[in-house]
Amino acid sequence: MKVLVTGATGFIGSHIVDQAVNAGYQVGVLARNPDKQRSVLAKLGVDLDSVNVHQGDVLDADWASLLPGYEALIHSAGMMSKNMADANKLWALNVTASDLLLKSAVDLGLDPVIHLSSFMAMFPPQGDVIKADDPVKEPDSMYAKTKAQAERDARALQATGAPVVCVYPASVNGPQDPTVGSGQEFIANGINEGKMLVTEGGLTFTDVRDLALLVTRLLEPGKGPRRIMSTADYLTHQQILDLMSELSGKEIAAVRMPGWLMRMIGRIADIKQKLFRGPTPELTYETAMVLTKCVPQADAEARAILGNDIIGADQCLRDMVRWMIEQGIIKR
Repeated sequence: MKVLVTGATGFIGSHIVDQAVNAGYQVGVLARNPDKQRSVLAKLGVDLDSVNVHQGDVLDADWASLLPGYEALIHSAGMMSKNMADANKLWALNVTASDLLLKSAVDLGLDPVIHLSSFMAMFPPQGDVIKADDPVKEPDSMYAKTKAQAERDARALQATGAPVVCVYPASVNGPQDPTVGSGQEFIANGINEGKMLVTEGGLTFTDVRDLALLVTRLLEPGKGPRRIMSTADYLTHQQILDLMSELSGKEIAAVRMPGWLMRMIGRIADIKQKLFRGPTPELTYETAMVLTKCVPQADAEARAILGNDIIGADQCLRDMVRWMIEQGIIKR
């Protein structure tokens, strides 16, 4: 099967290409900077001769002439930003371009059309576990708004019977991240500063390699529309601190704050941002909600698909911390 992957210079997309190549698929990628793309894949040990790198931009619909040459699509391209100056580009990429790409792939008969969504589209959760069929919510942050709208668009295609597969990762972590995203920064900053937040609740972690393997195993035509939560392990904030202290060999102090206070600070920060039109604060109400109200994911289907190949959060974080130490992201 010939598979086109978007967003392959990013953390998730690059690992998906690695897994897809290993599984024997003929993989093509759309990249604004082909040299950067090849460098990212080379660091993962991907055989560059096995990947067809097409120069182009999702925003410019450079994929339109490529889609007829492929049988399936994995759409992982996206943008995450808290900068208000990026609002228009964020919507253009995460919503407008995504919707056009998925619709075009469906119209051309690609099967499956896999869309990397986010649990944030259904946050806050309506129960003790977040499920793939939970309703799409109305989030506050501009990034989460785009993920929610993209999810609505994908579900509208699913309602017509289109073979769109929506996959919902939790906080994606692991080694070999070409972008060093917010999850890695959160961990690295806590270790480097010698202090980490401990509040009520916890966080769910998805290993990027588990996610990439799951996506690759979903490359089955004829299955129709599907929604599936990625594998995710839930750790309390205290468990996260204890594990990071063990892995780094450093003493990390707990900065304890009750959840209600954190949410109140986030709400006040949101009001200030809206009144004065400043940059999005680090601690928004939505961020505070995620930190204090996150729940486990209903990931039984994904676990069944991966079987004994699951890496899991514990090994994920161990490998990630080891890699960040090697890269100098975590200071010794």
